[in-house]
Amino acid sequence: MFLRIVIALRACASYALTVFLTYALFAALGAGMVHAGHRGALARRDAVVGRAVTHDQSSIDYRAGRRGRAALIDAAANFTLAALPQTVAGLTVVLPYLSVARQGWMGGIVSVDGAHRSRLRTVRGAAYYLGTLLLQFLAFSLCIGAGVRAGVALYRSNGLVGWRLWRYRFPDAVLADAARVVASSIPLFLLASCYEFFSPWNA
Repeated sequence: MFLRIVIALRACASYALTVFLTYALFAALGAGMVHAGHRGALARRDAVVGRAVTHDQSSIDYRAGRRGRAALIDAAANFTLAALPQTVAGLTVVLPYLSVARQGWMGGIVSVDGAHRSRLRTVRGAAYYLGTLLLQFLAFSLCIGAGVRAGVALYRSNGLVGWRLWRYRFPDAVLADAARVVASSIPLFLLASCYEFFSPWNA
C-alpha cells in the first residue's frame, strides 16, 4: 500500500507543482498589493478576517482557548469543504486553477495584521505566516493536482468520443491513484492546522 501511494504521488507531482506555483504566484500578488497599501485589497483583508473572527468556528474555538478543537475543525473544513470539491473540479482541468488563484490571493492579503503592518517584519511572524501558508498550499496542491491529472487522463483516454460525454469511460487506475493521494494528504491538512493554532509565534 505504501509503495502504491508513493507511485501515485510521483505520478501527480508535476500537476501538483503547477497548482502550487499558481498558489504562490497569486499569494505573492495579494501580499504585494496589501504591502503597497492597495485600499481594495486591504478592505477585502479586513472583511475576510472580520468575518472569520465572528463566524468561523475554528477561530471562535481558538479565541476561547480550545486549540485542539480549533485545529480539528479547521483541518476537516479545509479538506471536506475546500480540497475535495476542488479535486473533483480537477476533472475539468481548468476550473481548479481559477479557485486556486483566488485562494492564493486571499492567502496573500492576510500577510498584514489588523493594523495593516506586515507579518513579515519579524522572524517569528514571518515563520508563522509562511509556514502556515506553505503547509496549506502543499496539502491543497496534492489533492487538486491529483484531480487535474485524473481530468487530463479522462480526456486523453476518451479522445475519440468528442463531446458525447455520456460515452466517457473513467480511467480506473488514475482515479485510484487520485484517491490514494487525497487520502495521504489528510495528515498534512491536520499538520497545517496544528501549526496554525498551536504555534507560539502566532501574534
